[in-house]
Amino acid sequence: MLSKTILAFAGLIAAAQAILVTSPAKDSKLDFSSTIKVEWTSVNTDPTTFELVLVDQNNMTPISISKGVKSSDHEYTLSNFAANPGTYKFNFLSEDPLNTGILAQSQTFTITKSGGAEESESSSSSTITTSTSTPSKTSGASNASNTADASSTGTAPVKSDNAAAALNGKTFGIAGGLFAGLLMLF
Repeated sequence: MLSKTILAFAGLIAAAQAILVTSPAKDSKLDFSSTIKVEWTSVNTDPTTFELVLVDQNNMTPISISKGVKSSDHEYTLSNFAANPGTYKFNFLSEDPLNTGILAQSQTFTITKSGGAEESESSSSSTITTSTSTPSKTSGASNASNTADASSTGTAPVKSDNAAAALNGKTFGIAGGLFAGLLMLF
């Protein structure tokens, strides 16, 4: 009975780890201005396609590299890809709406040099504007009121192959402007 349980458990572990990322290796130093190969093994029971995502380990920002990558190809090549230097992992995400999540994950590696975003043909721009206004109390018969205004505007035009590089990995959204506005009130 115990041997059957162990055998069944081993089978579940093997099925759960069918796609295995073999490259890049743990603690690799990669120059993304050159050609990089992502390599993996798979079995015929794995999903036929997946989404390849680069994940910055400092802020966990995912950068979608490609959707519809064939599991049976066993490799994907990136050339001159723009990503900030730092520590990353590749995630292989399921594209099946009934089986979402990470199918496989690479070991942690370091990007030492980014690809050439200046050679890109597309451009991206991001502008965020927020404003906060708080009226103060008026006293007696005076009609004067004091108003504290705070606003924050940021524009970052950058040419890039991907949105994450265009924002240099920083995504503050509306919360950053609201936070700045609240700080100015106090």
